[in-house]
Amino acid sequence: MGISSLIRKISQCGRAWAAKPPRVWQSRHVCLWAMLALLLVDCSNIFAPLSNKNTDDALYEDAKKAIDRKDYDTALADFAKLSPARLADRTVADDYAGALAGKCGMDFATMYDVISTTNFGGAPFFKILMNLFTGVPVAPTFCTQAEAQMKANWAINPATTGEQLFMVLLSMSKIGAYLRNKADHDGTGNLGDGSTDATFTSCGNVNDTSHLTDAEVAEVVTGFSLLLLNIGSFAGSLGLSSTVTNMNALCNLLPAGSCATTDATTVSATMITDFRDLLATTTGQSQAPVGIGTCVDPTPILLCCP
Repeated sequence: MGISSLIRKISQCGRAWAAKPPRVWQSRHVCLWAMLALLLVDCSNIFAPLSNKNTDDALYEDAKKAIDRKDYDTALADFAKLSPARLADRTVADDYAGALAGKCGMDFATMYDVISTTNFGGAPFFKILMNLFTGVPVAPTFCTQAEAQMKANWAINPATTGEQLFMVLLSMSKIGAYLRNKADHDGTGNLGDGSTDATFTSCGNVNDTSHLTDAEVAEVVTGFSLLLLNIGSFAGSLGLSSTVTNMNALCNLLPAGSCATTDATTVSATMITDFRDLLATTTGQSQAPVGIGTCVDPTPILLCCP
């Protein structure tokens, strides 16, 4: 019996007492025993519907349903209520990372389909990643959090094949979200129009809407590294074999470790400077036409930012 049923029973007894019919003591006696019986029999169940909604099982189920309907705020709120032990479960932790990625702007199924059918030879690499989020609200720091969750999972047990594929798509999403967030606001709802804004430059550590801070460039560096470190067996199915070959060749132009640094706190100032140069390039740059900027000359690319 639920709380509402118990309230109705008590209300009925209250009316009987108030009426004071003949032999009122009997009415009161019956009601008292009725309430006592209800309390003894039903108290263990009175709050069951409420408590059940707050069990780990119920919260996790609600979180998954919220993810299915792309309500990532609700999903993350449910995950936040889980016990540490349940959140440490590998399957739950992976779903939590998925909710964080969704909040960032990434839809796993859509992202896989789009990337596997995109011609990565038709435009600069980083511009393609940025354009994946044209018209899409982004919150890049949630991609960073999703990445941290996956790395925490892998610190306990090695990555599964599925988790590696997720990390590949997440890394591309993280790069694209950070770039679209700062480099492409023009368009409906300030959600971009597919072209780099005239006010944007990748050069200079300025914290405003038209520049990338050093910390944001560091996230691009780690995203690029995690992409190359995990894409191996998926390059063919994603149609990225030649792109990966070109990206690995690009790494030879950069300081040692630039394509294998997965911790943003260890990204060096030189790496940040060189990635700013990369992002400043565009089609026609002889060494690395991979960026979202306008730099064609000079050569080498590491002079694109003054």
